[in-house]
Amino acid sequence: DDDSDDDDDSDEPAYSKEQRQRRASAALLLKPPDAAAWNTLIRAYAKTLRWREAYEAFAEMRDTGVAPNLLTYTNLAAGALAAGKPEVAAATLGERMTVPHNVFSYTIKIRAHAKLGDLVGAVKTLKAMRDDGVRPNARTAAALLEACLAADQPKAGQTLALELGRLETRALATGSSAAQR
Repeated sequence: DDDSDDDDDSDEPAYSKEQRQRRASAALLLKPPDAAAWNTLIRAYAKTLRWREAYEAFAEMRDTGVAPNLLTYTNLAAGALAAGKPEVAAATLGERMTVPHNVFSYTIKIRAHAKLGDLVGAVKTLKAMRDDGVRPNARTAAALLEACLAADQPKAGQTLALELGRLETRALATGSSAAQR
């Protein structure tokens, strides 16, 4: 009974390829952001030293029900540290953090303590790192040395460097050079 020659039963108007691509792009923009999208935004703010905006995005991320992950916290802390806010970086990787640490997050936290001249905090972080079974790497050792020097404790730096060197030698000798957590 339909006089139309159109085989398409859809009520949708016909769109050009370009119009369909624009509509698909717009639909993607309407989709709520996931953790990867939030982390990309937070990292962009952090890389441009806009740490406040990074933390605002973090708050919005949580408010929308998206759970932060380790990358979220390390991006926030690294951004705060780069912007000269080591106290904010240390706090981010402290009590506020809701996921387990890895070598990168522990190292950023040690660097934050170093920038604050807080050798005790850096050593406590190293202890927590070891207690969690996370092996320090060369960047961790450099951050610890920085903390020792910032606290005007070069001898402590030498002692820590020797101890970390012995731990690495022992790990290599036992073949436990598995991937870092």
